[in-house]
Amino acid sequence: NATQTQDFQINGVTKFLIDNTGAVTFASLAGNANANVKVDVNGKLITSVGYKVYTALLTQSGTNAPVATVLENTLGGTVVLSRSSGGTYLATLTGAFTSGKTVSFTSPSRDNSGNAVSILSRRISVNQFEINSWNLGTITLSDSLLLDNSIEIRVYN
Repeated sequence: NATQTQDFQINGVTKFLIDNTGAVTFASLAGNANANVKVDVNGKLITSVGYKVYTALLTQSGTNAPVATVLENTLGGTVVLSRSSGGTYLATLTGAFTSGKTVSFTSPSRDNSGNAVSILSRRISVNQFEINSWNLGTITLSDSLLLDNSIEIRVYN
């Protein structure tokens, strides 16, 4: 625990605290809960949305692992992508995907021939997420269907 360095009060009631790390805790802004606020090294407010997130655009061709253009990653490590089998890929980060607190969102698309493509994802363990690319024209898992398809994995606090 950080040591409290300053306690700001009005009429004897604590309104906010600043600890020795610079973190600010506001007391009872709305209701009875405290709100934690952090500032980065440049003095900008760091907002917390209640979850950690990995957001990326995925592209995959042939038998290669998908390549991610990472838009945001607050999971605390690098997500490693690999190809498991045709149309099946793994996103791995040790200990990142907590059971009962992890959800994902993916984007549907079309392949170069205009066939509908469905991208599905699911948590398979605390360490791995599975991503599947389905060719809906043939109803098969297939490679080379990902072209800047979005995925977002959220791990709630």
